Amino acid sequence: MTKATRNRSRITADSDATFVTVNAVTGLDHEGPVEENNSYGYDSMTDTVVDNFFERINNGEIINNPCRLEVYKRFPNGAGYSRVQNLPSYDLISTGPVSYHYGKAPHGGNQTISKGPIVQPDSQYLLAGAKLRAIANLDATPYAFGEDVLEIRETVRFLRNPVKGLLDLSKSFKEARGRGKSLASLWLQYRFAVSPLIRSVTDALEAYTETGTTRTTRASARGYGFDVTSDEDEQYPVDINKRFKRWYQYDTNFKASILYEVTNPIDDWKYRLGFRVKDIPTTIWQVMPYSFMVDRLVDVTRFSQGVINLSDPSVKILSACVTEKTTETFKYQYVDTVASGWTTSGSGEVQNEVNFVYERTPWAPTYWDTVPPVNKTGLVDSATNILDLVTLILQRFK
Repeated sequence: MTKATRNRSRITADSDATFVTVNAVTGLDHEGPVEENNSYGYDSMTDTVVDNFFERINNGEIINNPCRLEVYKRFPNGAGYSRVQNLPSYDLISTGPVSYHYGKAPHGGNQTISKGPIVQPDSQYLLAGAKLRAIANLDATPYAFGEDVLEIRETVRFLRNPVKGLLDLSKSFKEARGRGKSLASLWLQYRFAVSPLIRSVTDALEAYTETGTTRTTRASARGYGFDVTSDEDEQYPVDINKRFKRWYQYDTNFKASILYEVTNPIDDWKYRLGFRVKDIPTTIWQVMPYSFMVDRLVDVTRFSQGVINLSDPSVKILSACVTEKTTETFKYQYVDTVASGWTTSGSGEVQNEVNFVYERTPWAPTYWDTVPPVNKTGLVDSATNILDLVTLILQRFK
């Protein structure tokens, strides 16, 4: 295969605006006019050129090469205006890109307005989670009814008279006048009896009514990981006595993709309902007491699925890659001048800086990729999870 690395870049935006400060007392220019390059953008691309690419793809050839795209934009929102007075001598009116003018060197000191400390998403954790989910989704069953079958006794016990059970529970809750244990019982009844039953019935109806499909030899498995961090604060470069407000956001998205083929893609009831031999170990784990709570910290369910999939001789991985998309957004705005004897009105325009990066990297899945990362906040990362944890703790009290 003939291929070569290709690099391209271009400037997509480049414009100036006029900044000027006039002393309304004297009518003279106090600063400026000066042309400020407050709008700018560029993009760059690094990829691989492959001869006869589309012809090879149409012939079934698998091409998996790295790629990187970066797009940067800097642009203002709104118009800048500022009035700084120290009468009777000074009445300074500034127009144009006020935030950009005061926020850059030499007015901003040794550098432009800094982005400040910001905690970025944990990329390694997100990447590991995306890889694990993709491997676990290899040759995945459409409906996993194994857990429902093994828990049939509990389901039947609840179905004997679910309305009466909830009525008795509501009575005991009323008599207890809101005691924690009664509330915990009510929540657990809903979370781990009513809701799973409704989902199981819905899945069963969908599986029954779904028309037959034909499994293809080749298929794709994907896993995702994403997070967003943000912050806002104020910056006050004392050397120019001007105060700025700034905002920061960092978005990270990972996608792990695996192209694979199954040597014997049988579309029978065992595959569709999750009763294959390879589904049994994971199902046994899922019916263990509190296994779902463990999964919120360390995803043992997907670890089991991933190890089994990589060990399955009928599943052959053809290619895999990981794509990462990050969007870094930074905004700042001149707010006022802080100096004894001076008064300020107006505000600067909002200056925006957006840096987007897309990067695709080939990947060879291994057993190491099935080791689940630890989710330190998994038990308390949502209101529902917090309620689950609290109610289970309350149930342990006698």
